[in-house]
Amino acid sequence: MLSLSFAPDKPQNIYLGTMKGILRSKDAARSWHKDGAAFSHYPVLFITFDSEAKNIYASTTEGVYKSGDAGKNWRKIYISQNKEIESVDSEENMDTDAEYLVNTDEAVKNIAFSDEKSKIFLSTYSGVLESSDSGATWHKLTQAGLLNSRVNF
Repeated sequence: MLSLSFAPDKPQNIYLGTMKGILRSKDAARSWHKDGAAFSHYPVLFITFDSEAKNIYASTTEGVYKSGDAGKNWRKIYISQNKEIESVDSEENMDTDAEYLVNTDEAVKNIAFSDEKSKIFLSTYSGVLESSDSGATWHKLTQAGLLNSRVNF
């Protein structure tokens, strides 16, 4: 397990990020099914909901995906630049692979939302990215005011 998130408006809906996609439970963890076919071969490092609980965001080693229908359909809104490991094909050495994947410079570590509805922030080891249009475009924030460009939250 790499990440865990509960739907704010339906806490019985649980999303579990694994080395090979997302598992979802609609019944408070009594049963699980695979979700997010668009990225089912990639580790899911982070799962979160926007402030209104209308959209789900999932960070993978390939990029960030967004779903507006509780995880039925996903679309990529950010593409990671570092694609050294694109998928995990075996259970062997998963801990080592997971540690490497989480520490790549472009892997998205966290997703945060501004009070402004369309503003999203992504943190990576190489810096902070900002979108002012719900993820349609991104730009890197400068180091102004940051002690270090390497972000680890």
